Amino acid sequence: MPRQVDTRDQILAVAQQVIQTRSFSDFSYQDVAAQLALRKASIHYHFPTKTDLGVAMVVRYQQELSQWIRQMAEQALTPLEQLKAYFQLFGEHLGGSGRICPGGIFSAEWNTLAPPLQQALQDLLHTHKSWLIDLIRIGQKTGHFCAGSPEALSLLIGSTLQGALQVQRAMERPEAFAQVTQQLLALLRKEHL
Repeated sequence: MPRQVDTRDQILAVAQQVIQTRSFSDFSYQDVAAQLALRKASIHYHFPTKTDLGVAMVVRYQQELSQWIRQMAEQALTPLEQLKAYFQLFGEHLGGSGRICPGGIFSAEWNTLAPPLQQALQDLLHTHKSWLIDLIRIGQKTGHFCAGSPEALSLLIGSTLQGALQVQRAMERPEAFAQVTQQLLALLRKEHL
């Protein structure tokens, strides 16, 4: 039984890498099979459909995000420090490698996704948004962030980060993400937008 768990995790890891560097619609089981020296039937054993694999990948990413959020809660960081850590999470784990966040990849392909994958994506995006809203509210109360709608600011942050990753990759400018996050921090720290 442990072998199946290891194989499943390996499949998810390779699939995530391929999807984040190309796209979900361009991804095939053959891509994973070739990298892991597996037969496609082995992948179908764990993930009968491409949608099943996509849902598992998004759920896995959501679990990792939830764990990261719990770790942030355990640390005595200011809201500003937590937001910087959030930017760093995106930049180090995604932007530096030319990969795009799963939320960004799947959002771009929304109209082609099966309903279970759309639901998993909405759950993931809701987790990002809810955490940011709570962080912004606390930051506004403590004077770390500007006035404004926490919901609107959370959408501004999320969409700016997703866009920065895509622009950085398309323009082949590794410094773009850092420049965008520095400017975003400056905007969020002003008294009024």
